[in-house]
Amino acid sequence: MRGVLTKLASNESKHPNHANRPKVYANIVAYEPDRGLLQDLVKSIGAQVDHVVIVNNSPQKPVSFGSEVTVIDSPMNVGIAAAQNVAATISIENGAEFLIQLDQDTKVPENLVQALLASYCRMTETGARVGVVGPRWLDDDSGTEKIGIRKRMSRDHSGCRISLSVISSGSLISTEAFREAGGFYGDLFIDYVDDEFCFRLRSLGYRIVQDDSVSMRHSVGREYCLLGGKLRVRGHAPYRLYYLFRNLIYLQRRPYVPASWKLSTFSRIPGRVFLNCVLLPERSKRLRYIARGTMDGMFSRLGPLESRRSGCLGRGEQE
Repeated sequence: MRGVLTKLASNESKHPNHANRPKVYANIVAYEPDRGLLQDLVKSIGAQVDHVVIVNNSPQKPVSFGSEVTVIDSPMNVGIAAAQNVAATISIENGAEFLIQLDQDTKVPENLVQALLASYCRMTETGARVGVVGPRWLDDDSGTEKIGIRKRMSRDHSGCRISLSVISSGSLISTEAFREAGGFYGDLFIDYVDDEFCFRLRSLGYRIVQDDSVSMRHSVGREYCLLGGKLRVRGHAPYRLYYLFRNLIYLQRRPYVPASWKLSTFSRIPGRVFLNCVLLPERSKRLRYIARGTMDGMFSRLGPLESRRSGCLGRGEQE
């Protein structure tokens, strides 16, 4: 993507504030969004990119914006991965050279795009073949950095670190890399979509980069109060356990997935089962989702969860 680097000095952007840099589109996936939060996100990221594309996965709750935003109302909840692919395809067809992926409730810093583009260029100039650049993520509750195996760094250069994967929201993706990888794996539907995409890019020779100069906050699931409020833990809604366990089991057998990630995620299964089936409410429902997800993962039965097929009580929620 050497040609893109020269555009930092020559590209003519349609946005008056974005001349002399590659064309960047923001891609947002929405599901029953809070209108105020989504408007705030569109306003903050809209000032940093050439155009915003929203794929609305909740047809019963349409959203609308002005001409500066393209909104695609999906007739059904197609999942995060497929919706991201729809937004990316529209962006690429309109000349986007980079994509910024965002969740509907993400709060973006005002320098996000500029900082990630600069890091992309710095790393590319060193000879690295960069596929994705993501920000440093902090836990929304504690403020500590979220690292774990998914972000264990192997090298450091100019404030950027090579990572196994980065969280999708807030990440800058080269459209060249996106096309070569074939997009996100839609059959995963939700959960581990960002990890799988990064692992596939790594297998193609791309580097996954974390930019430590940009920080964003993120919380996983929702908070549960146990033991009369003495213990607070974060967990997912029961239906999400189906996708978490199914996709985790499925990815254990993919040859391009790093062994370190496989070992780390697999070793945490007993703790997750104990948390969901002993400590959290709706234990029997959680157990059913875990069991069905595990079985479907073992037999590579992917796609959206259907109540008539799984025997689970679920709908397309995205929490």
